[in-house]
Amino acid sequence: MIEVEYQQARLQLQPNESVLEALERGGHKIPNSCRKGLCHACLMQTGGAVPAAAQQGLNESQCQQGYFLACSCYPRESLSVSLPARDSLLQAVVQNKRMLNQTVLELTLQAAVRWQPGQNVLLWKNTLLGRPYSIASHSLRDGCLVLHILLHRHGQLSRWCHEQLQVGATVALSPPDGNCTYDIQDAQKPLLLVAASTGLAPVYGIVQEALARGHRAAIDLYAVAEQAEDLYLRAELAQLAQQYPQLNYYPVIQRGADATALVGDAADLIARRHPALRGSKVYLCGTPQVVEALHKRCFLAGANRADIVTDPFVTGHEP
Repeated sequence: MIEVEYQQARLQLQPNESVLEALERGGHKIPNSCRKGLCHACLMQTGGAVPAAAQQGLNESQCQQGYFLACSCYPRESLSVSLPARDSLLQAVVQNKRMLNQTVLELTLQAAVRWQPGQNVLLWKNTLLGRPYSIASHSLRDGCLVLHILLHRHGQLSRWCHEQLQVGATVALSPPDGNCTYDIQDAQKPLLLVAASTGLAPVYGIVQEALARGHRAAIDLYAVAEQAEDLYLRAELAQLAQQYPQLNYYPVIQRGADATALVGDAADLIARRHPALRGSKVYLCGTPQVVEALHKRCFLAGANRADIVTDPFVTGHEP
């Protein structure tokens, strides 16, 4: 019999039940978002042994301290678990809000912490509701955290950011995390970056970082959207491409018509235009369907697995 103990209460795990599911069944409210082990909102701590899958994506220090992801934890022995202390959260002040198109909000935050473009933070509305967002800015050059927040029809946090969060308000953030960043060791490699929807946030930051660090090899950036009105930052990216001859910017729409954009399936377009990717560094960010399809195509085109960086965005679980 495997049990999980939380706040002096014991629950027996049912077959194929995660720690998160067991705690929720017992009436406990545990922070969570994607429920797929990607966002880290359900991070918990234990002194016992957890399966390796429950610590996938955590850094070495977190693993040594017994942190794990409750949604991915199917323990083989009883555990006593707890939530991390809330004093590890950062305080950030909303500096600015502006709409990048009809559905994407650019949220600018001031926080006393350093980060790299392409990393992500968990933005919290309250102690239970948090969502991960990628960072499009650099801590030293820009001074402010810039997030791109897509308005989801049933998204509790995205709607709060769009409609209620005010400039000057203070919000809580988990510390920046993630390895979807530019590495100066790749300075001589061609870069292929594909951003689907708000996957443009990390890609926009990575491209600016690469250019600022003097990247001279070719940089091909594809911004993918369902239709033309869903694209954003087109003028800014076109201006960057004019300023830096090594940068090529290609807006892509999957349906509709636009004289200045490529039209078609993103995976098919990339496969035709980049049939040989050996020696290239590849960044794939955005909707999971596009990222998964592109990952396979890029690997078949010769890209090394270690040189394919993926950042699939998963929307929050809605009860």
